[in-house]
Amino acid sequence: MWELVLLAGAVLALVGTVALMRSAWQEGRPLLAFLLPGAAMGQVQQHWTRLWPWALVRVAGLWLLLVALLGAVGDRLLPGSATRAVPSLSQLEGQLQQPLSGVLQGQRFVPDRVTLIDGVLSVQQGGGLLPPLELRGYLGDRLGPLDSWQRMTVLATETGAPELHLAWHESSQAPRQTRIFDQRYALRLELAPFGADRLMGRMLLVTDGGTQLAGSFTAYTREVSYQDDRFDPQFDHEEVLRHLLRERVAQELPVGSLAALEIDHVQLWRRQGRGEAAAKVTLHSGREEYWRVPFQRGDDGWQVHSPGIVIEVLRDVARVAPRRAEDQAVTLAQLAQWQGERMTVIGGAHHGRRGRLTGVVEDGVQIEVPVGSGYITYFVTVQGLQGLRRESGQRLLLPRSVTGAADTSLPVVDLVADAALPQPVPHREHLRKLVRVGLRDGSSRVGILAEADPRRLRLDVSVGAGQVSYHYRQAEVETLAPVTVP
Repeated sequence: MWELVLLAGAVLALVGTVALMRSAWQEGRPLLAFLLPGAAMGQVQQHWTRLWPWALVRVAGLWLLLVALLGAVGDRLLPGSATRAVPSLSQLEGQLQQPLSGVLQGQRFVPDRVTLIDGVLSVQQGGGLLPPLELRGYLGDRLGPLDSWQRMTVLATETGAPELHLAWHESSQAPRQTRIFDQRYALRLELAPFGADRLMGRMLLVTDGGTQLAGSFTAYTREVSYQDDRFDPQFDHEEVLRHLLRERVAQELPVGSLAALEIDHVQLWRRQGRGEAAAKVTLHSGREEYWRVPFQRGDDGWQVHSPGIVIEVLRDVARVAPRRAEDQAVTLAQLAQWQGERMTVIGGAHHGRRGRLTGVVEDGVQIEVPVGSGYITYFVTVQGLQGLRRESGQRLLLPRSVTGAADTSLPVVDLVADAALPQPVPHREHLRKLVRVGLRDGSSRVGILAEADPRRLRLDVSVGAGQVSYHYRQAEVETLAPVTVP
């Protein structure tokens, strides 16, 4: 409104001044005096009968300019000080069961993310560091512990209410504006726990500036996101890397062995699509490790870059190895009772593979192995399979008639202990050379042999400006020969 008053005042003042200067020029009187208010008062009084209409137009314009400037300054210094009444919340109660939506400073407001972190409620529409539309409430500890339904009510007449910040853009090119309320708004907020890192809530809000918001929502208590109740790795935030780090450590360690995990630092380079997290891991045995875990952003979001994981032992403890349970002879069908446990395959083409037992079928078992932020499921046939080893060391051995195995006395597979034994390393003479790897399934691939140990090897293949690493078990490799570059 003040913009229109300002424009009208400027037009009237300009028209009056130009008319007075034109009259003075025709009569040979000085013109510059009309550029300063009051300097040409003598000329106007002397020729009042001819100049009074334009003098009044000029005075009216200057008066409107002054009123508009004072009004605009008053609105900026005293936001929310209008005298109109704040609307009642009762008119919005019918919208409580609908998704949260409303109007913010005259613009349609349909939030796509709500967070409550460290006592700050943020309701956002649009992404980025500064969303195009945002309502932010500094609630502090007013809600109390959120272990059950909690309600907070703010009356329009209340003083000392939590601060509300409304932020918006008038247009895509306009700067972001903010209006602050610490009174003259009414709010009813209800929240309750709803799974990991989430709260369910309902909100009713009206302010004297025309902002209205009503409906139900899900709020996150960390900077992570979920899609269909599943963690969403697409969200660009350090908290996503923290979540993936905790998840990966839990996958790699035996169940129940983790005592504490203390994250040291998290770094995220969005433009390069990479990140890194480091944490101190303490086990119940007293062993302490320092994990450095790199991350890469792919089409499916952020995921752990497994080859780059570095684990440094800070403190180890000597302890007597626990006596493992007696081996047990089982049928293939009986293995189903251990579904969900981490196992190591004994015998067959997948001998030594570790993963989670996820299924038992007529002719084999399914082992799920974590890879990045997802999983690969291997089907292990009974041909040659002698059994599975549990985390406790107990072996579940299958009868020879089922597997066709000739020997069930294989030693317990221990990847850490085996790695410490001196073993011949096939193809070590070709390290860091260009080679062609031929597999038993008939396929082949050319690349740089980057790593080789008694169990597996790594082949780096150039793709565009980067490279892709392929990991093979030595049992899968039939031939490996150097490639001569002409």
